[in-house]
Amino acid sequence: MPKNSLLKFKSIQKLIEGVGRDVKRYFGKERGCVVGLGDDGVFYGLGLYQWLSQQKKGITFTTMDDNGKGLEEEKVKGRKVLMVDNDIVTGKSYKRAMEAIKARKEKLKIKAIKFAVLCDRTGLADFSVEGYSAYAPWSLEKLDGTDLKIIRALSKDGRKSFVEIAKKTGLSPVGVKNRVERLIK
Repeated sequence: MPKNSLLKFKSIQKLIEGVGRDVKRYFGKERGCVVGLGDDGVFYGLGLYQWLSQQKKGITFTTMDDNGKGLEEEKVKGRKVLMVDNDIVTGKSYKRAMEAIKARKEKLKIKAIKFAVLCDRTGLADFSVEGYSAYAPWSLEKLDGTDLKIIRALSKDGRKSFVEIAKKTGLSPVGVKNRVERLIK
């Protein structure tokens, strides 16, 4: 791919116009890494990286899926990290990706972690161009990874016992029951 070839795309230009100044301020004089998530995040992340690397030295680019697989750890080691995706709709991928990178923060001496997207429906991103409204009777800020595992298990099989779910989440059956009751409220 020719250098800076993504900068001609209107969607990349829109992302840069919307978050570019804040992203530059976030990295400051520190070394940084842009991490593109999934397919769309790679496109937006690489575009943002191409723009940043024109103006700033010490920026690297890598990719990972939302479970943390595929991350080139050497590229994030000792740097500020900016996770980039197209959008946050439910927050599920955001939470998984942030948990995956935060789990490596100490080992890799990551200085800070932020998240940038074009569209943020939930308000979870640190940098976003636009939000779009959608009524949600729940708040993802109150859910953690274990809650999402319980929800995933029950959505696949609503008759699954708390004992079965406990084995997959590392909680006790009573712990699963308490979380389910809290989620229902």
